[in-house]
Amino acid sequence: MKKNIYTILFVLLITKTPLFCNEANPYYTFLKSDTLYIGNDLIERKFLWNNGNLITISIEDKKSRQFWINEKQNPDFFIPQQNQTASGGKWQSKEVESKIMPKHLEVIIEYTLDQLQIKKIYRIYINSPAIACDLYLKGKAKGTWVVKQKELAEVGYIESRKILSQYNEIPVMDQVVLGGKHWGIDAVEFLDMSDYNNTLVKSYNTHSYHENVHRGNLLFFENRELDKGLFFLKEAACSATQLSYPGADFITNFGQVKIIGLGLTAADLDEDEWTKAYGFVVGTYSGGELQRLTALREYQKNIRKQLPDRDEMIVMNTWGD
Repeated sequence: MKKNIYTILFVLLITKTPLFCNEANPYYTFLKSDTLYIGNDLIERKFLWNNGNLITISIEDKKSRQFWINEKQNPDFFIPQQNQTASGGKWQSKEVESKIMPKHLEVIIEYTLDQLQIKKIYRIYINSPAIACDLYLKGKAKGTWVVKQKELAEVGYIESRKILSQYNEIPVMDQVVLGGKHWGIDAVEFLDMSDYNNTLVKSYNTHSYHENVHRGNLLFFENRELDKGLFFLKEAACSATQLSYPGADFITNFGQVKIIGLGLTAADLDEDEWTKAYGFVVGTYSGGELQRLTALREYQKNIRKQLPDRDEMIVMNTWGD
């Protein structure tokens, strides 16, 4: 009897102890009761486990001691027409390093919605105020995920209500709903094909007072009262060249951000092999434009090994773009 009690206590201790967290590699993950923690010395994202169909509880900016509390307890990842009650939820974590990528922590989560299987691989690096996520899917989906009216954001951030009637076709990669009254939005769109486009970067500024849609790979979401915020990076091709593009990359509302556009439709899925969708990154910052760009750059410099002779340079074509 005493031996069994010690065994139970040991298991409980293991489940509450951060994995891989030490002075050299200050990143960690652990599942405590029904809460999953992923973080490092700069950021922590806390989730309700929900059998694998994660629901964000909070995002902490450790540098400024700011807690962003998620006010709407819906699953972060939404697939239209699927039963949102997950089954078969499981997780594991491991340290990964390759010739290209520096050492980092991967947290792998798998679960099933009906006949659709979802795999999320969260990546967290040393000295990075951001957590990335790669998405994989396989199996059968109930919907088509095909957006019929793609004029969601044809002219920058212009108001559009067409998206309201299309929720049944639009998967959501990630989402949060935050408190506060004055959220500023800066959406950044990148363009390629310099033979046709003279301006390769466009930015749009607005406020999060009502539902709106935005094009772009990058969105800064800043609480103007606190001069603190989050950035959302969609790791995908330029908006104009994305696969299965729904017409926008972000949906915002009062204190809310949703990332949309998986880069595939239900018809692209294989029943046995994982199909990779576009990924995303959520990071924190405190301060003005310099601080938020620095936070973004800190993530970008961590995702691949830096070689000064190769990486510290500017690339341009013969037209000077």
